[in-house]
Amino acid sequence: MDHGRVLALDTPQALKASVDADTIVSVSAEGDAEALAARLAAMPDAVRGEVVDKIATVFFRGTGGIVPRVVAEAEAGGFHVTDIAVSEPTLETVFIALTGKDLRE
Repeated sequence: MDHGRVLALDTPQALKASVDADTIVSVSAEGDAEALAARLAAMPDAVRGEVVDKIATVFFRGTGGIVPRVVAEAEAGGFHVTDIAVSEPTLETVFIALTGKDLRE
């Protein structure tokens, strides 16, 4: 729901699957976060990339070996990775995908 409108109605699992990604990788690095997100979004199995609070966030299909591949790709592009987090889609992820805004907005 957003401002009283129902945007999607399904089970939590089905809503999470609608994001079309199994793994979400958030990468903090020195340099331009937009350029990093674009570089990582061009990787195989990447669905899309975006920047949230100066952190490059990339959505991937699959889970196997993602972290070492992401770090290698970032460093090959000249980015020094300072932090990395891996998660799976949540209902907050679904809300952001449907509305384009954070829950805090």
